[in-house]
Amino acid sequence: MANEMSTEYGEFEDWQGGKADPTKHGGVRASSIACVVEVLENMVFLSNATNFVAYFLMSMHYPAAESANMVTNFMGTSFLLTIFGGFIGDSFFTRFKTFIIFCTLELLGLILLTIQAQDSRLQPAINSKPSKSQEAVLYTGLYAIAAGVGGVKAAFPAHGADQLDHSNQRLISSFFNWFFFSLCFGGLIASTVMIWIEENLGFPIYRYKRPGGSPLTKIYKVFASAIGNRKVSQSEAENIEIFGEKRNHDKFRLKNNIAGKLNMFQPLRRIGLGLALASGSMAVAAIVEVKRRDAANNNVILSVFWLGWQYLLLGVSDMLTLGGMLEFFYSEAPDSMRSMSTALSWCSTSMGYFISSVLVTISNSVSGHFGKEWLGGNDLNHTRLDLFYTLLCILNFLNLLNYIFWARRY
Repeated sequence: MANEMSTEYGEFEDWQGGKADPTKHGGVRASSIACVVEVLENMVFLSNATNFVAYFLMSMHYPAAESANMVTNFMGTSFLLTIFGGFIGDSFFTRFKTFIIFCTLELLGLILLTIQAQDSRLQPAINSKPSKSQEAVLYTGLYAIAAGVGGVKAAFPAHGADQLDHSNQRLISSFFNWFFFSLCFGGLIASTVMIWIEENLGFPIYRYKRPGGSPLTKIYKVFASAIGNRKVSQSEAENIEIFGEKRNHDKFRLKNNIAGKLNMFQPLRRIGLGLALASGSMAVAAIVEVKRRDAANNNVILSVFWLGWQYLLLGVSDMLTLGGMLEFFYSEAPDSMRSMSTALSWCSTSMGYFISSVLVTISNSVSGHFGKEWLGGNDLNHTRLDLFYTLLCILNFLNLLNYIFWARRY
């Protein structure tokens, strides 16, 4: 274990490029700073994303539906670009340097949108759509933020976990739980304090993981080597294959033994529990919606706290699912792919944003052929939101069964 730790620290460097000292660099203090920074970063990201619909609608004069789609596409693209940010963080720079670069890009996007919001010449006239140049400024700032967010969210969780002792799986698990809490806390401030302000008032202790080279480049080298060595004799090829298989078998047997002893509540189980709670939250949402519509039709006022149950279940579900995914991808991935692997959990969020619009369209199209669209019109009292929630509950349950099928075989 001592050799393992010395090897691990040999892969890290301090802020001056020298070898990291485990008594000075890394540790819980450094990883806790990553959580604090995530509160601030997510606060900025979500406060703007939440306010964008109103900005596009009232200042840039886009139609309501187009404004909503623009925000959905922005959110989806932000999380999808985590793959690119993870690739950069694993291949070319340290994860902290990747964070600084993409954080600067996000800041530049925010500055550009701030200038547009303050300068009337960069905004369309009343009752007019924006010109091409005004749209160019808007989309440049918007997607500079999206690219910056993608790089930050890919590199920073892995950088925070890099500060900790990888032989202590409980410590890694605890970090990702706190990181997700920081994510939610930043979102809470963004959706309350920051939105109110927007609508009413106009690091040397770190250790840095050296980039191990692009995993995609390594794949390319494997193919190139295979083509170059196609004339190697059959016996030599078999010896190389046997040696490689034995080394990988020993490596993964040691890794699995350590993981089994140190982690009783595995990420896969947390993800499964989170998916089950997501399905339950949709069932509760359907029941509450039936009660709300009945109360509205009878002119009865229903307390808003009835919504608390579904949001409680959904919040715990997100905590277990996303926190478990971040830990799972980080812990199971090789060192050279940890940023890119943790980005996969954000990509699932990205796909959710893109698929949600398609699901609403399909639901309305199918239900319209059999009578009235479930989500048609602007009056919720004349829609069938309860049936849409029921559909989501069923789809979540099927997804849970599919997940259990594959997780048991992992």
